[in-house]
This record gives sequence, C-alpha cells and structure tokens, in this order.
Amino acid sequence: HVWGLKAMVKKIGTNQAVNSDYENSGYNKGHLYPVLHTDNHLSMLATSTLTNAAPQNSDFNQNAWLQHERAVIKDLESCVGKAYVVTGVVPDTKAPQMSKKVTVSKYYWRATCCQKNNQYIGKGYYGPDNNGK
Repeated sequence: HVWGLKAMVKKIGTNQAVNSDYENSGYNKGHLYPVLHTDNHLSMLATSTLTNAAPQNSDFNQNAWLQHERAVIKDLESCVGKAYVVTGVVPDTKAPQMSKKVTVSKYYWRATCCQKNNQYIGKGYYGPDNNGK
C-alpha cells in the first residue's frame, strides 16, 4: 500500500540515526563491519550505511581500532575456507547521548572464528572507546 510507505518515509529519522546526528558531534561514524575488510566497490559502499555505524572517538577510530582491524585481516588470511566475524558495541549509559536516538559506545568488540590446522579457532577482541578521556 502506497499510503503505508508514505507514512514510513515521514518517520525516517524519528527512531534511528541520520547523518545530521553526527554533524558537529565530535564523533566519527565508526564502522562495525570495517571498510578495510571489503574486496570490491559495492561492498565498500555498503559499509557506509548508518545501520553499520556507531559513534566512535576519532583518536580511537584512527589509531587503536584501525590497528586492530588490520591485525584481524592478517590473522584471518591464514584461515582455511570461510571466516566468521561478529561485531558490536556496548553502549555507555553514563555518557551524554549524541542525540535522542544515538547513544555513545563505551566499548567496541569483535569475535572471529575460522578453521586453521584442522581445528576451529575463535578469538575475541574489545577496545574501550574512551571518548577523549
């Protein structure tokens, strides 16, 4: 029904993040699935959606977490077959929100699993997004 679609479009931004939430916020749009882990242009573009983003301190994003993303790539290169990656954030309930809809993250985390040397190896990572502290 067209009327239902129009009502949904009017609500965009009511309950989920929009680009303007990040403007002048002091935070980067931190990728949950990193652009570094893509192998083609369409996949790279898909990582730029707001459903794949969480507020991230720019220093953490461009240093410690970037180094981690590179280390994960290197680690997973030795996998046999498919590698599985799950990632997310832990909201910081004590930090001020960027907007009514966007909560700042306290931690970024990632778990990986793949087969190496005839056994499955799983690893977990987390990093505090110190929010400038």
